[in-house]
Amino acid sequence: MIAVDTESNIYNKGAPFDSRGKLVCYSVATTDHNAAYQWNELAAEDLQNRISQSKLVIGFNFKHDYHWLFNHGVSFDNVAIWDVQIAEYILSNFTNKFPSLDKTCERYNITQKIDVVKTEYWEKGIQTEDIPWHILQEYAAHDAKITLDCFFAQRKLMTAQQVRLCQLMCMDMHVLREMEWNGIRFDEQLCKERAEEIDNKIQAIKAKLAAIYPKVPINFGSNDHLSAFYRDWETDRKSTRLNSSHLKLSRMPSSA
Repeated sequence: MIAVDTESNIYNKGAPFDSRGKLVCYSVATTDHNAAYQWNELAAEDLQNRISQSKLVIGFNFKHDYHWLFNHGVSFDNVAIWDVQIAEYILSNFTNKFPSLDKTCERYNITQKIDVVKTEYWEKGIQTEDIPWHILQEYAAHDAKITLDCFFAQRKLMTAQQVRLCQLMCMDMHVLREMEWNGIRFDEQLCKERAEEIDNKIQAIKAKLAAIYPKVPINFGSNDHLSAFYRDWETDRKSTRLNSSHLKLSRMPSSA
């Protein structure tokens, strides 16, 4: 098994689809080794060889790294994937949708991420490729190591059913990556036109409802207001129907 992580520049939060994006380095960790390597023309082949010799690739929020590596020719077709973030979501009984690597490490008493890259460089707008390599190298190698450590900690807690579910969800990652890569056709102008049409319909409905109690300020975005509105309207509607029936009965001719 091998843990894999990547570091890109920070344009658009490191989005792999941004044309300004650049892969800067990758890092790996095994049970007896962890290291980071600068991305160059030989990196994809080197990483592919490492992956091909493994049965399991471990990552954190790995679809992001998958996109970057796939864009550079790295294949994961014949290897299983374990996403520590997905496993943590399962272990939280599906309540913690986007756990961070730091919080996951904290839970298992594992040394957390090295903050210096984020606080001294990224948060100051310095691109990843401009960070001194010895600093970035230590940061990236450490990330791969703690990701692997989290994996071992999780497996001690997970039931067989939870493990199988995580494996299944990680298998979905291949399809999800391809779907995101292909994207979906989007007509911005048509979207704006449809949005305006729907907005007009909403405003017409709100005006019609507001006319029922014109002297009462109603916030139709409030569940409490809607509940009170419907309760009073239903009461008035029933009262009107009863009064109407009584009126009709009183006007009917006697049977004498």
